[in-house]
Amino acid sequence: MITPYPIGAIAVLNSLYDHSVPHYYYPTVIYGESSHGGKVVENTLYIEPVKLEEGHLITKLSVSRNVYAETSVGDEVCIVSRSGALGMSWYEVASVAGCKNSQKILL
Repeated sequence: MITPYPIGAIAVLNSLYDHSVPHYYYPTVIYGESSHGGKVVENTLYIEPVKLEEGHLITKLSVSRNVYAETSVGDEVCIVSRSGALGMSWYEVASVAGCKNSQKILL
């Protein structure tokens, strides 16, 4: 039962100390759905397939409530991919407007 905590700490450290150059991807949203499981709401965007530099193929994204609300079918979303401080690649998703604002900080 205690094993998930060190794994979570490694993931946080991997992203927190990551100073790698970000790669930006702008796939188009094909479909979106929001499912409610009690108090938990999962917002999912289905996108045109995009292959990240690390070779991961992504066709759907779990996104925040804000990104889901700001994005419609046919819009693009922004995926920011990084290699990770500990060599474990990771990515985050933002609306295109949110991504353009954050690029000023990331670059």
